[in-house]
Amino acid sequence: MTITRQKLMTHFSLSPQRYYHPQSLGRLASLPTEAFRPAAVLIGFIERPTGISVILTKRSEHLRHHPGQISFPGGKQDPTDASLTDTALRETEEEIGISRELITTFGTLPPLPTISQFNVTPILAFIDPNHQLLINRDEVAEVVEVPVAKLLKPGALKTTTFTLKNTHHRLFGISYKNHFIWGVTGQILHNLALHLSFIDERNT
Repeated sequence: MTITRQKLMTHFSLSPQRYYHPQSLGRLASLPTEAFRPAAVLIGFIERPTGISVILTKRSEHLRHHPGQISFPGGKQDPTDASLTDTALRETEEEIGISRELITTFGTLPPLPTISQFNVTPILAFIDPNHQLLINRDEVAEVVEVPVAKLLKPGALKTTTFTLKNTHHRLFGISYKNHFIWGVTGQILHNLALHLSFIDERNT
């Protein structure tokens, strides 16, 4: 199936809200809501001649949290941010230099609590394909564009479980070229694929 901008947005607008796999959240169940700080990431879609892709970043190796991992642009909400959408747009510009004027948002996924005690809201948007990158090397080592058809193909996201302190946990991941995308990003991609109705929840 060819995924077009209109088809993607239609799937998103018509699909009921989906929540994250309960085994992905089990180790966080004992923490109170107020323990989590608000944050946001941008799921930025880009229309290319070969199809729609999603822009991701590889975090710099010297960072304290999750060095070298593949992630969406984003970060914690600042007091000066008017909204979580504003957070995602500001962080995207700070990390990879894409101005908010070139980004058109169209929705959000449910917030995802993380082990680092952030409540991360994914903001969905289309990015002008004529943008110019200006990578902040203090935060980002590399920008990676992954085809949506690859990310959302049924069976592409692999899943595994493990047990820690008598609690079952589930991880989602996908390989692309020389990268392995997992962790919070993998959970968000799994939720996105469910929301867009491109994978069967019963098989995960």
